[in-house]
Amino acid sequence: MTHYSPVIIVGAGPVGLSLAIGLSRRGVPSTIIEKAEGLEPYSRAILVPARTLDIFEEWGILGTMIDAGIYVPQLRVYDARSSKLVIAIDFSDLKAVTQTPGFLFLPQDRIERLLLEAVRSSQLSSVRFGAAATGFQQTSEGVTVSVQDHGQSYEISGRFLVGCDGAHSVTRRSLGLSLLGKTLKARVLIADVALSTDLELPTPRLALTASGPLVLLKFDENRWRIVGVVERDETEEEARSEAGVASRVRALAGDVPFRLLWSSTFQIHNRMAQKMRVANVLLAGDAVHLSSPAGGMGMNSGIEDAHNLAWKLALALSRNDANVLDSYETERMYAMKHAVEPTSDVASNTLYFAPWPLRLFFISLFYVIMRIKPARSRILAMMNMLSTKYPPSDIARGDARWVGRIAPNCAITNKPQVRLLEGRWGKAVIVCYDVAAKPAYSDVVYVSAENGQVFRRTWKVRRPFCAVIRPDGFIGWARERPSAGHISDAVKFASEIS
Repeated sequence: MTHYSPVIIVGAGPVGLSLAIGLSRRGVPSTIIEKAEGLEPYSRAILVPARTLDIFEEWGILGTMIDAGIYVPQLRVYDARSSKLVIAIDFSDLKAVTQTPGFLFLPQDRIERLLLEAVRSSQLSSVRFGAAATGFQQTSEGVTVSVQDHGQSYEISGRFLVGCDGAHSVTRRSLGLSLLGKTLKARVLIADVALSTDLELPTPRLALTASGPLVLLKFDENRWRIVGVVERDETEEEARSEAGVASRVRALAGDVPFRLLWSSTFQIHNRMAQKMRVANVLLAGDAVHLSSPAGGMGMNSGIEDAHNLAWKLALALSRNDANVLDSYETERMYAMKHAVEPTSDVASNTLYFAPWPLRLFFISLFYVIMRIKPARSRILAMMNMLSTKYPPSDIARGDARWVGRIAPNCAITNKPQVRLLEGRWGKAVIVCYDVAAKPAYSDVVYVSAENGQVFRRTWKVRRPFCAVIRPDGFIGWARERPSAGHISDAVKFASEIS
């Protein structure tokens, strides 16, 4: 028996579930096959930056996510010994470019559960737990996947297959691809502990003089995350043990009772496959790239993969033309090499490898740099994954000063304040700033000279100006002083990608 689904997704982690949501928002059915019997119960990744929060807003699940986690528009880090403030980061500089500037602390198990609820509520995606993809065959017309499901064998055919099945991806290996790059020597310990609900400790807490990074962070009502390194004179088993975790609890919180909930150790990888697409089969998330956990970009870069891919798959299906998918590999591999990897490397070298006197120096240097507004804005954008830029392509063309960048979601009217993308998330939108022409297009935002001060300052443009924002929120086309011909080009481009 053969089933049919336009898009087949292997893996029900945050990336596969995100892809299904992105497709469902565009009316595209999908089938997720997951070899595990259910979602994993472990916390794993716990940080969600502003860029991912904007994606959640597009999908209509931002409020649900924030209600389930701890949202911090200001991040304050304290010395574990004295509880004195050592690092303070205010994300308010980003208010002009995102409506949710800051971090959300929400464990991956809860994120996956909420994503699964959203997938099921769409009624456009079938999620099959306990179903393993054992192989696939593809032709120019599509893909057929062999599935082993609780002792039964069957096939699912579809137009596209997307492997979101993690670092040990069966999909990637079936394509003959491997993860190339480097594995760093540092071995990282993460552990979740329960502390007394009566315990009042400012968090996050940093052990400044530890031999390696050692952090304690509260991420829900009674779960605290410890992040450290495995010492040279201990084994990974010793570090994960209750005794090993206890020594770190004492260094971070003092002699307090705790309960070990979960612990794990791993090495840091910076690796990427040679390709993200082979004809009708695509890869996303850890299946195609691994990065350091420093900076919290691993899970979030995978969600960005899914967000970039979903609208392109929908477009390819509606037009029966897969050429738009060429840009998925071009853009996401560029982003990993020029944004995610450099940021993760800097975070790793300052957190995991630097001796404690050098870490203190980095903190002092950080404070000096953060006093300089242009530098502070760039750092905050990097931390929140808002600095991603895509290279020129068929769907990123025009003036390089703007094209390929995330469109700043700034205010376009003062009273009442209305943001550029309010009510327009996930659409191809034409923005006209003091442009006399009226584009013959359904979604046009007109910014007047009287109300455009914030727009002009945030976008750094002169009027008149016209741009096309793609469905994923990136600027796909832009011109200063556009002619009537340019406006026609904008309409044509927006129509092509909508």
